[in-house]
Formats: sequence, C-alpha cells, structure tokens
Amino acid sequence: MDKELLNYNIEKNSKSKNPKSDREIFLDSIVQSCLLSVEKAVEFGLDKNKIILSVKISDVQEMLSATEKLSEKTDCPLHL
Repeated sequence: MDKELLNYNIEKNSKSKNPKSDREIFLDSIVQSCLLSVEKAVEFGLDKNKIILSVKISDVQEMLSATEKLSEKTDCPLHL
C-alpha cells in the first residue's frame, strides 16, 4: 500500500461534498496502489502477462472486497 496515496485520498475525501467512508477510502487506495504497481512493473520491462495480483489484508471480508474492486479495473489474473 502506497501510504502517500492513502494520505492523499484521505485529504481529498475530507474536502468532498459527499465523502466516502474510511473503509471505502482504504479499499480504493489499496486498489489504486496495486494498479500503480502494475504500471511501474510494466514500465520497468515486465511483461503484463506475467503479472499476477494478490491483495493481502488480515480481515478476509476486506480482502475479498478489495479483490472484487480490483477485478473490475484490471484484466490481470488475481490470486486470493
């Protein structure tokens, strides 16, 4: 998780007219961080077809929610 990204999203959310819950911001930040990592890996030369994504959170329901959100934003294979 990119902590700077999380802090940015928290700050941005605090100024929103319709703020999201802390949970939503946390999950969105995890997904964004993961997608940014994919972009960086591809920029460094890794073939996208060799990337498998895995979200690890100690709370299983949170992990499943983040993985579901991630599945909506990427065609990379996911590992639970």
